[in-house]
Amino acid sequence: MEFCTVFDKSYLSKALTLYRSIEKMGIKTHALCLDSESYHKVKSLCIENFTPYYLLDIEKDDPDLLILKTKETKSMFGDQYSRYVWALTPYFCNYILNKTNSEELIYIDSDIYFYAGIEEIVKEVEGYSVGIVTHRTLHHINNETDSGKYNVGIVYFRKDRYGLDCSSFWKSLLMDPDNEYSEKYGKCGDQKYLELFEIKFPQKVKVIDDLVGHGAPWCFHSYTYLEKYKISWLDKIQPLIFNHFSHFTNDINSWSSSYKGEWFPENVNNFVREYYEDYHQEINKTIKIFDL
Repeated sequence: MEFCTVFDKSYLSKALTLYRSIEKMGIKTHALCLDSESYHKVKSLCIENFTPYYLLDIEKDDPDLLILKTKETKSMFGDQYSRYVWALTPYFCNYILNKTNSEELIYIDSDIYFYAGIEEIVKEVEGYSVGIVTHRTLHHINNETDSGKYNVGIVYFRKDRYGLDCSSFWKSLLMDPDNEYSEKYGKCGDQKYLELFEIKFPQKVKVIDDLVGHGAPWCFHSYTYLEKYKISWLDKIQPLIFNHFSHFTNDINSWSSSYKGEWFPENVNNFVREYYEDYHQEINKTIKIFDL
């Protein structure tokens, strides 16, 4: 198993905090750095099992990326640069699967933090070629939002026929923003396209929901908290394996759970507030450890 993630200088402290949370697993992480500042910093640190890739180098080898970078699209979601960055997630997953010896790959958003190992994830995806996670709220599961049922925070691929085909399919959709599925599924960057995985690759996709507890600002309210790292969701008692701190902002003395007040998850439960307080402290440790 190997990991990959994508970030720029504004997410560097989060990406390195993610690394610190998975360091003890001893799993190689492929890190796509979107700018020179993040790339040269990570490269200078010579971190074990955290290999930086510079986007500029990949762009030089693939002119189609540069074409996409400047291409105008029909989509009104996000600006042109945001749409390009979203395309880089499926692109980099496919790149690592094809360019390295990785037999199993988990993409992880750089603002995720792990509290436990990935043993339960491995159990969930056994026998499958692809793994995805839901947003874990009813309005997402019922497909009542443009952001879709599934979240890109964690995506698993096995390097077999179906995993490679699915990864290539996802990449192709984002490389062609005006693809045949874009009107229905291209509403939230790379994310809503995940719904096509089960349609295109039936019986090969596992929804990672049975054993693995995971939190995010949009779903913390969905749980009963039995212990700090144990939740109950839809009558399933699960260990909390990771949290996704989407839209988290940090400075040395304070933090915010959202950019513009879209969420206030810290008010849901005292444990949730502790997750945020702990993440704030871990980022500050990262800044000190790596001299950011």
